Amino acid sequence: MESVKENTIFSNKIYTEVTKWLFPAILVAFSFVGVNRGIDLTDTGYNMGNYIYLSKLDGMWYYSTLFSNFVGWLTVRLPFGATLLGANIYMGLIKASFGLFAYYYFTKRRGFTREPVFAAVFISFALWWIPNAGLYHYLSFYLLAAGTVLLCEGLFNDKKNCLFTAGVVLAANVFVRFPNVTNAGMIVVLWLYCFLKKESVRECLSKTLRCIAGYVSTLVLVFGIIAACGKLPNYVAAIRELFAMTDDAPRYGPLFMLKNLVNSYTCVWYWLVPVALGLILLIAVSFLPEKFKPFGIAASVGGFAVIYFWEYKKELFDYNFRSYSSIYLFMVVILIISMLLLVMGLFIKDLPIEVRTWCGAAIMIQLITPIGSNNSLYAVMNNMFFILPVSLYVLARLWKTKRFMYLTPGLWLFILLFLFQGICFRWVYVFRDGFLGDIDSGVYNNKTLAGMKTEAVNAAFLTELSDLWEKEGLKDHTVLAFGNNPGIAFVTGSAPAISSTWPILESYSSEKFATQLKMLEKRMEEGESVVVATDATLDIEGRKQEILKDFLQKYKFKSIYDKNDLKIWILEE
Repeated sequence: MESVKENTIFSNKIYTEVTKWLFPAILVAFSFVGVNRGIDLTDTGYNMGNYIYLSKLDGMWYYSTLFSNFVGWLTVRLPFGATLLGANIYMGLIKASFGLFAYYYFTKRRGFTREPVFAAVFISFALWWIPNAGLYHYLSFYLLAAGTVLLCEGLFNDKKNCLFTAGVVLAANVFVRFPNVTNAGMIVVLWLYCFLKKESVRECLSKTLRCIAGYVSTLVLVFGIIAACGKLPNYVAAIRELFAMTDDAPRYGPLFMLKNLVNSYTCVWYWLVPVALGLILLIAVSFLPEKFKPFGIAASVGGFAVIYFWEYKKELFDYNFRSYSSIYLFMVVILIISMLLLVMGLFIKDLPIEVRTWCGAAIMIQLITPIGSNNSLYAVMNNMFFILPVSLYVLARLWKTKRFMYLTPGLWLFILLFLFQGICFRWVYVFRDGFLGDIDSGVYNNKTLAGMKTEAVNAAFLTELSDLWEKEGLKDHTVLAFGNNPGIAFVTGSAPAISSTWPILESYSSEKFATQLKMLEKRMEEGESVVVATDATLDIEGRKQEILKDFLQKYKFKSIYDKNDLKIWILEE
């Protein structure tokens, strides 16, 4: 497969040679912004604890995120990988390579203009909010992108092996995160290409079957390996439990997720009114004689500048970059604009069929990404790498279309202003940290947290917690964390006492919690030492709270620490 010639806005030889290396270097450097900032006891600590104590992990999550768990398990066993900074760097390499993959694919393979692709990937990194430890999120995005690239390259170059391999990769993604079974929907891109190329039904069916063959063969192979290890019944039981979970946890159910997605897109209609009016006005202006072209450009740029500040006054976004409020709703507006551009790209006959196919692929990526997640469009916010480059390509092509020529200057300004918001967000925001002050303090008595920075209040708390663990000799105890503190096991180096460090989650049933405590009681009778860590969640009415209170009372646990919304309980001597 021969690569396409790379394009740049400026043909200056020195500029071309410098940016050839500078743009990728900037992207890599930017992807590591904040790698040593933020110590979070919720999602980050939860995922890190799962990787370190993988054998203790609840079967449902062990199997439904199988491959990502093993990648995490391998990562934390690399030199310094079990430290938060080391893991952030190792996992950050995956994140950086994702961006480079998108950049080089669109510039080298598809011949997209270098600068818009650079801006698109830069924005994608700017919107990265998931902590690096959340592997099952962005490994899903990576394999979805890789499968889509293989699918498109197989179609564009008539490479049957690529079509087969695309099926292999998309099927493998099911084992990164079980809801990724929806990735099979990318077969629509194949049908779109066949339609645009006016291929026969027989040709289309042949290509479809090749993809299906790759998909099915991977499922058979992995299930065969699981069965050979004697774990197939465990896998089946785990997936059945995953489906049954929605009865007790409606937030994980398909109807809730679908409703959540619809609400996420429709919640910005108020802010889209001026954008829609502006677009209609600019299309109308395009019919004016050529001599009014400067007026049209000025109206486009000035109009979108006004819209930006009008939206700020109306709270589409703010400048509190410690919070999602600075970026989320603005991102939804950009997603809607991006979707409109991609739909337009599908119907612009002057565009190459390959680009029109990629418009369809980007639409599918945007639609598929949030399915199976209860994070609504936050999932798409982290997966713009193979959406925005195509959208911006279409936007650049609209400049050459008279009817839409005045849309582009204003929309480019709007996107550049969004880029400004994104840069500030990425530079300041830290996942669940920094709300009470600057992130400039370290925890110097804990090797796991060495090199990391957090806000002073959190640093003082973690220092005190680490001292307590050392003073009371609790490291050899197993820890039962109850509340929004699942990272206790990871931070203290104490193995979890039950199959989850975050048992208050809806996905962890009260029946399972009760069963796990009964198993723990048997081990305690055999000599296992246990420490319990609770927060204010214990005081809320609920079945799990009742179960734990009975357990604490039965074995006469006493509190040895009660500060910072954390209680540490040990057995009375």
